[in-house]
Amino acid sequence: MSQFFSNEPLTDIWRYRESGYAEKLVNHVLAAAGEEWEVYLHLELSRWKGQDLQIQPSHRKKVVICIGDESARTDYPFRDQVDLIFRMYLPQNQQGNIFHIPVGPSREFRPDAIIPMHERAHNVFFSGNLHGGRAELYRVLAGAPPMPFALLHRLRWLLGENLDKNFSDSIIRFSRGFHNGISPQEYAQYIGNSKIVLCPAGIENPETMRHFEAASLGCIILTKPLPDAHVYRNAPFIVLSSWRELKPMVDQLLREPNRMQELHVATLEWWRSTASAEAVAAYMLHKMTTAEVGSQN
Repeated sequence: MSQFFSNEPLTDIWRYRESGYAEKLVNHVLAAAGEEWEVYLHLELSRWKGQDLQIQPSHRKKVVICIGDESARTDYPFRDQVDLIFRMYLPQNQQGNIFHIPVGPSREFRPDAIIPMHERAHNVFFSGNLHGGRAELYRVLAGAPPMPFALLHRLRWLLGENLDKNFSDSIIRFSRGFHNGISPQEYAQYIGNSKIVLCPAGIENPETMRHFEAASLGCIILTKPLPDAHVYRNAPFIVLSSWRELKPMVDQLLREPNRMQELHVATLEWWRSTASAEAVAAYMLHKMTTAEVGSQN
């Protein structure tokens, strides 16, 4: 088995909500990589850089899995000391020896069994706080004119936080802050019982855990454009150039149950074959096997 190192104690890293998927990736890679590899895990957030990752002096090949940071930075001080880096939130498929991997579902996301599409109670679902990455979606759903985000945020009390009325049998809620909405258990239940899930951007990045949570349950995903990364190239998502296209698209989908069923099946297959932790770990191991790597020491 490979040797393993991290820049923070694992007990701290595994408490982070994005680390559940990363933990599965690490375990798969450690089990299959072989003794010639050292595997490193690097956690940092956009506003918290964490401890420096110390690369061990050895003749083994070295791979780093970077999680947490939604910014586009790639100027890691250890970049030239390692063979490969796999990074969540990379804005393209590859940048030198850095490769994109998806963020995956939240550690808190514990869904029930998959409900058949025709049995799901909710047509459209969204629940989350209002921030800049979701401003356009909120304006469209609330019927608000263009305005600075600070003003829009203040006016949400007047415009409304419950926007269910946009579509029949739907739940569309904007909460008052991060983690101030429904519980993780309710969130998972709502996603699993919804046909269409709206996946607006995060605060700093278009990729979100919501994309993968919804995909793992076969929901139809409506999203703005995502990075040109391998994991998204064959994703059966419906990509909108603007959230102004949302209402016509939802109305069209609800009139075409056969198309919705096809998208449901395709999304489950995409999750299984491309985006699940098992599939992404296999992609990582393939890159580790085929890339031109050698010890940097």
